[in-house]
Amino acid sequence: MVQTIYVVTSGRDSAEIYKNTNTMSFEIFVRKFTRSCGASDELLDRLYGVQTASAMPVTFAGSEPNNESKSLGERTHDFHGIQLLPGAHLPEVTAIFKDFFEEKLRMRYFSQGKPYITSTGQGWVSLKLLKFVSDYFVDAGQRVYFGKLLGEINPNLISTFLELEDRSWQILYEIPAPFARKAHQARDGIIDAIQKWFDTAPGDRPDGSWWMSTMEAEMKSLAFSSREMATTVVPIYIGYDKSPLIYITLYVCPHI
Repeated sequence: MVQTIYVVTSGRDSAEIYKNTNTMSFEIFVRKFTRSCGASDELLDRLYGVQTASAMPVTFAGSEPNNESKSLGERTHDFHGIQLLPGAHLPEVTAIFKDFFEEKLRMRYFSQGKPYITSTGQGWVSLKLLKFVSDYFVDAGQRVYFGKLLGEINPNLISTFLELEDRSWQILYEIPAPFARKAHQARDGIIDAIQKWFDTAPGDRPDGSWWMSTMEAEMKSLAFSSREMATTVVPIYIGYDKSPLIYITLYVCPHI
């Protein structure tokens, strides 16, 4: 099959294309990415199928009614806008980040068994900056979306993600498991932990984000199993943990 690839070199044009959802679609890439994260074609069809009136997902408190009969896959982007753009739900995200870094950037935490941090004496430490920045931002992002419980379910989950990050191209190109065993094991380990999070009663994980609570309500209305819910949101876990912010911080820190 022949494909035509267009490269947009202007930042202004990129912004206009991103906003032009009537003629341009990001769905093909998102579907492929979600499939590479473990979703079956049947799950993708349910996720991106247009909802009928009888199967319309519920409207969670604070979200907008689904008047356009959008699929849940399309509404996922809308929910992120509600969570992350200025409004009622953004302060909870900024507060979690602020509290996390105010607590974790104190010297007493730098001696708690992190393999990339070594003491040099007299209260000073030496650290591997990329691993340090990656660890802290992945942990902070995990707290924002899932609260503290996910890290308690699997205390090694951040290391598992960093293992996956080094081999993420094998997942994106859908390299079969026998030839990309470590990448598939890491991806499946993340899905396993998130499934256990969904299997936990909501009352026992009250600090999850509005976005995650909304997605859970919507997915349950479509009769998703906990495994399917975990598979659906794992691209978000991988996506935010691969944020350019990590590399921006890596560049800025040595210049402070």
